Amino acid sequence: MVGAGMRALPAAPARAWWPHHLALVALSLLVGILFIREPGFGDDLTYWSLAFDLHDLGRPAWMEHSFHDLRWPVWGVSWLWQCCFGPGLASFYCTPLLYLATAATLAFTFGRVVLRSLGAAWAGGMALLFLPLLDPVVSRPMPDLSESVFGACALLAWWAMMRAGTRRRVAIFGLLSGLSIGLAYANRLTGIFIAPVLFVATLAFFPRHWRRLGVPAVVAALFFAAEGATYHAICGDWLHSIHANLGGRGATDTQVMAAWQLPVRYLGGFFRANRLAPIYAVLALLGLWTAWRKGGTGGRLIVVWFGVLYLEYSCAVQSIHPLRPLIGSTLRYLAALSIPMSILVALGAIESARLLSRVRWTPLRRLTARLGRHPVLVGFGAVVALALYTSRPFFDLGFAVQQQRRMATLPDATKIFTHHAMRDVAFLVDPSDARRFTWIAPKAILERTAELEAQAAGCDELWYVRKQLWMSRRKAMERAGSGAQAPLGTYFAAPERAWLLADVLAKGSDCDLVFYRRRPAGLPAPHVLPADAPEFRGLFPALPAEWSSHRDKRTITVKWEVPAALRGKLLALDFTAASATVEPLTVKLQFMAGRRRSEDFLLKPILYAGGGKEFFALPIPADAETCTVELRFPAKTKGVQLTSFRAVFDEVR
Repeated sequence: MVGAGMRALPAAPARAWWPHHLALVALSLLVGILFIREPGFGDDLTYWSLAFDLHDLGRPAWMEHSFHDLRWPVWGVSWLWQCCFGPGLASFYCTPLLYLATAATLAFTFGRVVLRSLGAAWAGGMALLFLPLLDPVVSRPMPDLSESVFGACALLAWWAMMRAGTRRRVAIFGLLSGLSIGLAYANRLTGIFIAPVLFVATLAFFPRHWRRLGVPAVVAALFFAAEGATYHAICGDWLHSIHANLGGRGATDTQVMAAWQLPVRYLGGFFRANRLAPIYAVLALLGLWTAWRKGGTGGRLIVVWFGVLYLEYSCAVQSIHPLRPLIGSTLRYLAALSIPMSILVALGAIESARLLSRVRWTPLRRLTARLGRHPVLVGFGAVVALALYTSRPFFDLGFAVQQQRRMATLPDATKIFTHHAMRDVAFLVDPSDARRFTWIAPKAILERTAELEAQAAGCDELWYVRKQLWMSRRKAMERAGSGAQAPLGTYFAAPERAWLLADVLAKGSDCDLVFYRRRPAGLPAPHVLPADAPEFRGLFPALPAEWSSHRDKRTITVKWEVPAALRGKLLALDFTAASATVEPLTVKLQFMAGRRRSEDFLLKPILYAGGGKEFFALPIPADAETCTVELRFPAKTKGVQLTSFRAVFDEVR
């Protein structure tokens, strides 16, 4: 029993609880769809693209050196969906929706089976759906939430194994626990963190049954062996999963830090994740106390689960000298704690309600008594209140809808020159239209070759996703140094010679999707504006110019009066610059229409130490009157040199 304020579960056959599970699954899908956002261009697109490319290209789509390709529990869901229904947005969102519904059901199951409380079961499931830690991944096919799912399955099966009265049940639940551990590891390397949780919980709560741990341990070892045999058959390496995962060492978000920072580096995220975060954090703290003091063995298990897992995530290191954490400080990694934290939040909420019921103010006591007689109404009200109060953004497909509309206007057999990732994006947002086109889509098109120039010259359109275009090059520069820039393809170095900028779609504040079409014969020459053009008066210093960390401020703000001639235009920007830091600054553009904010854009230049050309495409809002330009130089940046700048635009698209 967990506290006097909780409703104990009656003795009932297991099938009696299926209506509760089905209702929670339906609620999870509804909430998940409510908060769907436009697809991302990071790891989430990488996972979806692998699933799509395996159907499209077969075995060559799987890359031996990529640790992302190991995570088949993530991309495998999309792959299975595509087997049945084909590619498209549904095959992207099916993964996060599946794991969200499963995670909520597991939180409910822990409340029902471990804590023996229907109130804790429903409160835990609902709390998970709005957990602030899930905001970065709730609509993305990523390994963070699925890691919590597989870890919870391992722990739930372990709980049943430890309480089993027969060897047969010990073997069955031990098998399920070991398989879940293996799946958690296949999902992501850190999935193995659930194993120490099982070990500590066994010593704390079932020390006499410690030998039973051998069952999941043996099963997990067999799982690893079977996985190793599979990879050996594919790429000749029994330890491929370990070797490929080592490729993630030294990631940019695993900065060197002092030892005392390790256990506290995530704490601020619990309070600042979104508007609900402080409430969830306080309830979780109260839930920790309630679970330990009043929750019995089941409650203390939840505390151990959360505590051990948090310390593993926070304190595990990949190197001692220098001290570098194994996992970055990005908030989304904490989504792996979502199920135990949701249960703690639920316990904290129930304990808060119990304490309020003891207040002797008559109107409050009447209200709590009346609410207690209508639990379904209370639950519905809680869901509505959480949905309205959270700062998690609501449904918005963003660029996907705009790209669908643009693709629908193109004639059949349009020849499109692009890179492979952009082709995948097209099949993601509208596979039926994408099949109408002829694609010339090499994997990389950034740097100039005679073959790429010939391919581009034979096409009608030029498309690219800026983030994906630069991704592999940027990572290589961060690992091995930037050096000197190789010549860019002419379609990037001087696109106005053969191409007309037709559209620029922003993903969030990033001007990521760029669409050119073949420049029509007889079209007037484009306008070319240098940095000292009257349209940019007061915006640029005299060139060449240099920013130095020893002399200049790290934040520079300039207000620009947007000329009427540029409003509503698409600008192709390029400049030559140099910096020893690969991403040395961010440029925030805040366009205003009078006192009303029009659009915000964020530009992140990628520069070479030896200098080179960088390029962007920027849509100027038609109603823009002024623009606040803010340059931010991070602490790692020591200097930036700007040599030239120009903006190119046409009167037509």
